Amino acid sequence: MSYCDEARNAGIEKINAGYDGLIIDAGVIIANMKAKNLDPSKYYDAKHNEFIDLIAYVSDLNENKTKLINDLNNKVDNECVNQVEFVQTVIDFVVIGYTNGLAAVLPRYMTHIDAGAILSGYPLGGDNSVFNQVRESILNAVGIGSTSDLFKPITNPVESVKDLLANLGIHF
Repeated sequence: MSYCDEARNAGIEKINAGYDGLIIDAGVIIANMKAKNLDPSKYYDAKHNEFIDLIAYVSDLNENKTKLINDLNNKVDNECVNQVEFVQTVIDFVVIGYTNGLAAVLPRYMTHIDAGAILSGYPLGGDNSVFNQVRESILNAVGIGSTSDLFKPITNPVESVKDLLANLGIHF
């Protein structure tokens, strides 16, 4: 999964978490009112002393949720993907320069450094790279498995730093 896909999925999860509970709760109230032959478009809110059209409310929630997801998808497609492509181009030029042009004639898999993998916290390759497989075997051998508190900072230091900053109120 790419860096941009991870960002997209995290955003969609947050949007769903914010809207799904409201939509489900209102749906339960609508169903209960209909079961008692009451009109859910005339729900009385005693706290605010007003009538609410719950059907329109759910419709508005669904529209807002869809709009936010579409806006998120557009932002990821337009900004994140372009930034990762730019970083990838810079890395490719650095590799070509560092290898004195040899990277331009060798098969891509021999010299390719994936910007998405770096941004996802894998500076030495993706999940299935030899380095990461050996690293995880060593960590398991010394008792630092995937459930250990030390596993994430060792295997994904970028994400660990982001989490630490977020806990301190600094969003990156």
